[in-house]
Parts: sequence; C-alpha cells; structure tokens
Amino acid sequence: MDDYETYSYLSDSLARYHSVEKALAYTDSVKTAHVFDTDLGLFTYYSKLTGLYYFNKIKHPKLLLYTDSALYYLEPYKNSYPTYYARHLRLKGEILFELQSFDEAITQFLKSKSFIDANLDSCAYIDFEGDIGSLLYKQGYYENSIFFYRETLKKRLYCEKDTFKLYTSNLGYYNNIALAFEQLNQLDSAAVNLEKAIIPTQIIKNEKNQTNNRLYTAYNAIVFGNLGYIYYKLGDLINAESLLKQSIARNKSVGGYRFDAILTEIKLAEVLVNKQRFDEAKTLINSLKEEVTIEDPNKFYLRFKRLVWLYNDALKKDKSETYRSFVDYKAFQDSVTEKATKWQNFDINSNLLLKQNLATVTDLKEQQKINFFILGSVLVITFLLIIILYQIFKQSRFRKKALQNLEEFNEKLNQSYNELEISHNEKLKLVRIVAHDLRNPISGIVGFAELIEMETDLNEIHTHTETIRAIGFTALKQIDSILNDKEFQLELKTSSIEIDQLLLHCVRLCQFQANQKSQKIRTQLSNFTVQADRDKLIRVFSNLIVNAIKFSHPTSKIEIDSYIENNFGIIRIKDYGLGIPKEPVSILFSSDSAKMRSGTNNENSNGLGLIICKSIIEEHNGKIWAESIEGKGSSFYIQLPLSNHEDSNLNQAN
Repeated sequence: MDDYETYSYLSDSLARYHSVEKALAYTDSVKTAHVFDTDLGLFTYYSKLTGLYYFNKIKHPKLLLYTDSALYYLEPYKNSYPTYYARHLRLKGEILFELQSFDEAITQFLKSKSFIDANLDSCAYIDFEGDIGSLLYKQGYYENSIFFYRETLKKRLYCEKDTFKLYTSNLGYYNNIALAFEQLNQLDSAAVNLEKAIIPTQIIKNEKNQTNNRLYTAYNAIVFGNLGYIYYKLGDLINAESLLKQSIARNKSVGGYRFDAILTEIKLAEVLVNKQRFDEAKTLINSLKEEVTIEDPNKFYLRFKRLVWLYNDALKKDKSETYRSFVDYKAFQDSVTEKATKWQNFDINSNLLLKQNLATVTDLKEQQKINFFILGSVLVITFLLIIILYQIFKQSRFRKKALQNLEEFNEKLNQSYNELEISHNEKLKLVRIVAHDLRNPISGIVGFAELIEMETDLNEIHTHTETIRAIGFTALKQIDSILNDKEFQLELKTSSIEIDQLLLHCVRLCQFQANQKSQKIRTQLSNFTVQADRDKLIRVFSNLIVNAIKFSHPTSKIEIDSYIENNFGIIRIKDYGLGIPKEPVSILFSSDSAKMRSGTNNENSNGLGLIICKSIIEEHNGKIWAESIEGKGSSFYIQLPLSNHEDSNLNQAN
C-alpha cells in the first residue's frame, strides 16, 4: 500500500497547509484518474474521505457510509493489514458516538479490541482506555475519565517507542486530564497537568524532521491556550494574556491549528473584558464574528455568545443590548444542553433495551404451560374461524356482522392471555421476593440458635433470645402483610422514624453474619427523622448491610454513615470488598442483575435484594445509587426526604 500512502500524505498536507476543499478535490481527481480502481485503492479513497470530513469536523450525511465502504473493501485483506482494519473499526466507533448511536459505537470499540487481541500485540490499541475516558468525560464523569486517561499514559510509556508519538500523545492526555480537573474546579491540578503537557524546548530544537517540528509547535500552542485560560481563572491575568497571545501566534503560523486559534481568541477577548480593555476586546470580537458562524457551533459559537454577553455586561452602557445578548446566549446554551443530555441517558437507554431482550428470553422459558394454553387456543380459534368463514361464505348478507364478532372474540382472547401472563409473572415475582426476604431472618435465627447452644452465660442467652424474637417478629410481620393484601400491593404504613436508631437496630440484626467473618461494622450516625414504613426500611438497610458483609473479605471493615445534605437525609453503607465490575454497576438495580457473583466465602447471591431496595426507596420518594471500583469496594447511598418537622428545624437552624 506504499503508493496509496503517498497519495494519503499529499492529501493530508493539502488539508493542513491549504484547505480541506483542496484536499477533497485532489482526492477526487486521483480517483478519476483510475488510481483507486483496485479493492485496496477504493479502501484508500473512502478512508481518506472519512478522515478529511471527520478529523476536520465537517458534518457530512454520507460520513458513516464512507467508513462502511472503507471497511468493506479492506475486509478481504484484514489479515494482511490488521492495523489498518482495527484502526477503521475504532474510527467507525468514534463516528457512531458523534452520531449518538451509542450502543452501536460501544459494540464497534469492543469489536476493534477483540480483533486486536486476536491478531496483534497488546500495544496495538494503546488508546482503548483513553477512548473510554473520553466517553466518560462527555457523560460528565470527570473523576473516572481522569483514571482512564492516566491508565493510557502508563500504557503508552511501556508501549510507545517513537519519541515524537510519545511526546505528542502524552501532551494530548495530560491536556485531557487538565480539562477534566477544570470541570471539577480543581484549577491548581489542571495547571500542573498542563505544565506536564508542554513539550520541552530542547526536544523541539533537536527534532530534525521539519513536519514533526511544526507539529510540536502547534501542539504546544494548544496547551498554552488552555494553560492561559486556567491562569485567568486563578486570577493571574498577566501570565494568562501572555500565554494566550503566544498560542494564537503559533496557531496562525504555518502548520498551526486554525480551529484552536479561534477558540483561544475567544478566551483572550474574555481576559481583555475582565481587564476593562474594551476597545481591544471589541476589535477582537468583530474579527471573530465571521469565523465563528461557520465553525462547529457546539465548540465555538456558544462560547462566542457568552463572550458577547460578558462584554456588554461589563461595558454597562446599553442595558437592553446586555439583556438581548444574555437571552441569546442562554437560548443557545439550552439547546446545547438538551443535546448533551442524550450522552447522560446512554446507559439507561441501552440497559432498557438489554432488559427488554433478556426479559423476552426469560419469559419464553418460564411460560411453557401458558404456551400450551396458547396452542390450544390457536386450535380453537382456527376451528372457529373455519366455522365463521363458512357462515360468511354461505350467508354473505351477514358478512360485516360476522367480521365484527371475530374481531371482538380475538380481542377478548388476547386480553385473557395477557391477564394470565401478567398474573403468572406477578405470582412468580411475589414468591421470589418472599423467599429472598425470609432468607436473611431465617439465616440470622439459625446463627443465633447455634450461639445459644454454645453459650453458658444466661445474660448472653437472654440477649440472643431477644434478637431471635425480634428477627422472627419482623419476618412474621412481612408474611402477615402479604397474606392480608389480596392484590399483593403492599401499602406503606408510615410513621416518624429516627434513622440512627433504626440503623443501629439493623446492625444488631446483622451482627452475627459480620462476626462469622471477623468483620467490624463502624457507624457514624446523625440524628434525623423521616416519615416512612419502618418494616420496609429495615428490609432495605438489612439487605445492604448483609450484601456488604457478603462481598467483603474476612477481618475487613464496613462503614455506615448518615447525614443531612440539601434538605435530604443521606445514608451510606460502604465496604472495602470485591467491588463491582463497571458494566454490572449500570444494571445493578434492574432484573438484568439477577445472576451475580458469589460472596468472598462463596455465599450465594441472586440479585433480587437490590431490586426490592430500589422499589421500596422509590415508594418513599427517595433515591438509591451505587459507586464502586472493582477490587476496592462499593458504596451504596440512599436519599430520603426529611419529615416536615425535621425540615422546619433545619430551616430555623439555617
């Protein structure tokens, strides 16, 4: 593919030093000259079109088609050119993310990694973690994105042997880490990482390749622009202005990045406004007006709108103009925010789809008896249809009425089937919930009974007996509640609950399991009250404490905290055990999590407990969520509304 790489290099050069339009025209002219008539030639052609449009951020309706075409023509040669094939699988994933086809994009990334694992060495896809980090950054998970960016830096230090690629890639990831810290408002950490990103002057001087030398300068220009803006936020306006101007000058030189120059000019104008150098700021704003309207609006136009508003607001001359520019900025910001929410809904949408598919398969397996009923019903329907059709044929004057009767019959039959299916599912769900909820109390009773057999101290025996009585009483109340409700819809029986006392009660109920594994349960509880169903909250807290015990190593500790935050009561149950893999965290509270890992002592787990917890907490208008790192432990959080009395006390304190 050497000849094709030559054409590709010339095309890239035209795009960088002249214009994308000239590069596209050159590519089409080469195709017209029949240079690309072979399969590999056509791959090169469509690959180049994909790169010119995508990497220069030009939206094109056929971008995905070009990518698919490139992969199609390379498919027969993928074993001969595995690096090219893997690179284009990954590129298709990136394009699908930009098109917001998130499920397909993830599949494409994993397909690329699977191909690399099977055909190339472990260093072939160095940036896999970096791609995941970028996805997390776009979803707003900035701390997690920093972790994956740093993992990629470690991998590159081991794998990358080319000095130029090592420095430029490290620059990119340090820059990304800094942007994440900036979003977390940790500006000092952002500045430190940007300083690490700067390519040393000596490295640039020693670079003999002129193209690489220009790229070093262009990449440093990007870092200078970002570092200058961080200094601006830190209040160092002098260094901020100096670095921003250096960035603009370098980006406007040969080989620089025009896009970054525009963004940096917007930042510089904001600094000038802050320093009340309004004439200079106005000149810069006027020069930007034409450029930002033709660029990607999500990257430049929103910031430009904000700049115009800040300028008018600082000028304090025309209030109507200030108000108009503010409204204009907020309207465009709202439209961008609305689009961004699709990133954050990605996990929910994909998991819902997975849930629907898995539920369909499960239902098919569990509904064999109903299927036989359906088969019999179909036979009956077929027989009736024959009779009805015969009557229709014989008595054409009653055709319309007969058809109406048939439709009504089918509707009733479908309704009956649906009702049977729903009834079966509800009963099956109830049986599983009852079995799950009785498992913990029965296990506790057995454990305390064993302690009584070995105990000689009457006071300790009395204590164990009281605990068994409390556990048994709780279990009986659950059973009575179910038996007394004919529809199996258990209503909340709320009362004023002191959360600290209830948590201590649940700790006592679960202490035996912790003692068996020599684990310590530490509590740090704030006293607040909520209106809640006491028995149902006991089920939730006991479930989460037992899970923490189950998935923690012997001799480890478990922490239980409660506190008030933003007029809500927060309960946190934290362990330092196995943790949860990244993928299962997203489906933790759905039926997809029904098959989970065993505990550290091979304790069984069916995944129902968290589903029950979620249902109960939502009945109380609360929220439940989890944070976890595999191998380091998990934290489960519950948020409950405070009682009216507690709200009143809190407001008086404030």
